[in-house]
Order: sequence, then C-alpha cells, then structure tokens
Amino acid sequence: MADIAQEIQITMPITSDNIAIEKYFDTKIDGLKEYICARLDGIEKATSIASEAMNTRLEGMNEFRQQLKDQSGTFITRLEHDSLIEKFDNDILRIETSINNLNKFQAAIEGKASQSAVIFACGIGITGLVISVIGLIIRFV
Repeated sequence: MADIAQEIQITMPITSDNIAIEKYFDTKIDGLKEYICARLDGIEKATSIASEAMNTRLEGMNEFRQQLKDQSGTFITRLEHDSLIEKFDNDILRIETSINNLNKFQAAIEGKASQSAVIFACGIGITGLVISVIGLIIRFV
C-alpha cells in the first residue's frame, strides 16, 4: 500500500484534493480491514464450534462402533454354526435310528404275544378235545 501511495504522490501533484481522497481511501481501507478481521474472527469461532460439535458426534459414533464390535464378538461364527448343525444332524439321525429300533422291538414283542396267545388257545382247545374224547370213551365203555 505504501508503494501505491508513493506512486500516486510521484505521478500526482500534492494538492488538498489529493490529501482528502487519500484520507477517504485510508478510512475506507481501515473500515474494510476491521470488517474483514471481524468476519475472520467470526469464521474462526464458527469453525471452532463446528469442530467441537463434530468431535462430540464422532466420539458418539466411535462409542456406537465399539458397542457393535463388542456385540459382534459374542456372535457365533459360520464354522461353529456349521459344526453344530452337523452335530445336531448326527444326533437326530442317531435318535431316529433308536426310535426305529424301538418300534421294531415293540412290533416283535407284540407279535410274540399274539403267537403265545395262539399257542395258549390251541393248548386249551386240545385239552378240551382230550377231555371230550375221554368223556365219550367213559360213557360208552
């Protein structure tokens, strides 16, 4: 700015009008400097407040992210899941085999009970027949 003022003084003759114009522009420039400084201070304050708000928000997000990380640590992995499912499938197959064996055993027991009932009935029938034959023999003899 001093260079411009020196150029103006060199090229322009110093008059009362020039001094008034110089004071006018100096006043305007000083006003602009104050306005720009005030604006910069306001921008710095706004930036500081926004930065604090952003930091608070990021801290909250980091806490949430940590909670998700902790929670995901308690989840079962795919490999563990697959091995448990395979184990359960094997257990179910073993239980189904045992149930089928028990059903077959029960059917065999019921079949034997029916066969013994038939043998018992045949025994009673033969006994009745023998008694009848003996009764006939005694009556006619």
